Formats: sequence, C-alpha cells, structure tokens
Amino acid sequence: MVLSVKRKNKNILIRNVVLATNIQDDSPEFISKLKASQEIFDFKIHLLYINPLISYESDHNIIQSRLRDYINRFQLKNCESIFEKI
Repeated sequence: MVLSVKRKNKNILIRNVVLATNIQDDSPEFISKLKASQEIFDFKIHLLYINPLISYESDHNIIQSRLRDYINRFQLKNCESIFEKI
C-alpha cells in the first residue's frame, strides 16, 4: 500500500483513495489493511480497473460486473468502481 501526500501536514485528512487493480492480483491481506485504514480515516474507495493488454477485456458490461463482484467478495464499503475506456 502506498500513501502519497501532496503537502506536509500534521493533521492528515484523507477523503478519497484510488485503488488501481486488475482484479486478479490483490491479496486478501492487502485488502484487509486497506479496510482497516478506511475505518481509521473514513475515506471513500474509488476502485479503478486496470485493463491489462495480456488479458484485455473490451466489454464494458463484463468489466462492471467483475468490479461489482470484487467489491462484494472483499465486502468493501463506501466504494465505487471506475472504468474509463482509453
């Protein structure tokens, strides 16, 4: 997990976190740590799907379904999925 902070500030307020994922390589341990951090800082998770060329998926509906399954599998709360066609 990497946390990047723009400015030096003793009172860090985290409102949003972007989790970039290909949905296959995230470990349950990592997600558990993310959820624990979310409980402390009360931030919203923006799940950003990375569509790798090696297993590229062109169907937007399939990707959205996979993202919903990912959110449900890890029981993520205060989370939204993001998919941008590039």
